[in-house]
Amino acid sequence: AGTTRAAPALAVMLTGALAASLMVTPFVYAAIFIELAALGSGMMLVSRGYPSSAGAMRLLSLYTFATMGMLATGWLLDRVGVTASTPELANVATTLLILGFAILMAVPPFHLWISAAAKRANPHSLACVIFILQSAGLFFVLRFLDGFPWLRTATLAYQALAWAGAVAATAGALMAMAAEDIRQVGAYAIISDAGVTLLAVS
Repeated sequence: AGTTRAAPALAVMLTGALAASLMVTPFVYAAIFIELAALGSGMMLVSRGYPSSAGAMRLLSLYTFATMGMLATGWLLDRVGVTASTPELANVATTLLILGFAILMAVPPFHLWISAAAKRANPHSLACVIFILQSAGLFFVLRFLDGFPWLRTATLAYQALAWAGAVAATAGALMAMAAEDIRQVGAYAIISDAGVTLLAVS
């Protein structure tokens, strides 16, 4: 596929880090594995034939923000105590989770790393990174909805999922129609597909 020699090993490490982030308890430690996955993804997007690091740097920056949001949510859950009887804290925690999940799922406008990498990264590495990261983001959404009763009863969460899904599906389709490169079309189509999945979850 024209990728670097380290790409298969990085893909396995990326999958392992995200699997660990889904299985670790308490979930606040998942942020460490997510950041490691972002580092591995950045290394996959940069190679000798595709030296531009714009997409990788944007990916790392966005995932760092998502990690910070998850750590803040973990602090609220562990130290403050968020339950259905504390609606204000539940709304704060839900908002932080929504922002973090929007970044993980590359919902516009958090898709900037994809638009940069689609032009300047190996298409096979890019497809692998997008697919694995978005799949992990979806499993995170399902895990959190299943694990916290106050989140399942928060209408804000489902409204945000519906809006994020609609925005991603529409924006991804429009950007794919306007793209002139088949690599960009594929990347934006994946964003649109993720939006449809979020709509189904909501």
